[in-house]
Amino acid sequence: NYFSRDGVCLDCPYKCTSCSDENTCLACNDGYALDDNGDCQEAIPTIALGAYFPFIIIGVIVLIPVTIIEFKKKDNLYYNNLLAIMGFLEAVSWLFLFILYFAEGELIAGAFMLLFYMINATFNVFFRLKFYSKLMKEDPKFSKWRKKFKKQVKVFEILGLIFTLKILRLTFGRMFKKGWFNGIFTKDIAAIQAHNKYALMTFIGCNLPTFVLSVVMLNRVLDDS
Repeated sequence: NYFSRDGVCLDCPYKCTSCSDENTCLACNDGYALDDNGDCQEAIPTIALGAYFPFIIIGVIVLIPVTIIEFKKKDNLYYNNLLAIMGFLEAVSWLFLFILYFAEGELIAGAFMLLFYMINATFNVFFRLKFYSKLMKEDPKFSKWRKKFKKQVKVFEILGLIFTLKILRLTFGRMFKKGWFNGIFTKDIAAIQAHNKYALMTFIGCNLPTFVLSVVMLNRVLDDS
């Protein structure tokens, strides 16, 4: 790969397949992309770009087994169970993004991820105090069922406090035949509506801002590449 100067052939920069001079590439070798200044920058693999949306990628993977279970067991609450499992994984995704942003030196973005997690934790406390604790005391059917499967349900409750209380949806989603997946309420509709309101709160306060932040950060990476 050469360019001509005063009738003499000179080598192009090692990243170029062709060039007009030693500072301006016209085409790049594999693994590089030509920028507006005529320089070949290292290309970012598509899989690396996907790192900014771990929740969506994991969600697509999770969708497959949950859908299979839906076809095998028709009486389960499909979207309810999907939301519960995604709720468990979203906290893992937030932790990944938190580490990713700080590793890239994006301290403000990392601080935002920490803020979103704290907002989610606040929603957890609010939901537990406002609804779930009240449900345990005042709903006779739920109280009786919870007492029967107290150890198993307690595991879901602890995981819910660590990650998100959307995990509690698994306790009444009838995903499996085990009793602790088949919780009952005196007022089913009211109980499910309370869970839906909580899910909407976390979507608006945590999930949506996280997605917007990921788009902003991805655009910055693409602009710099």
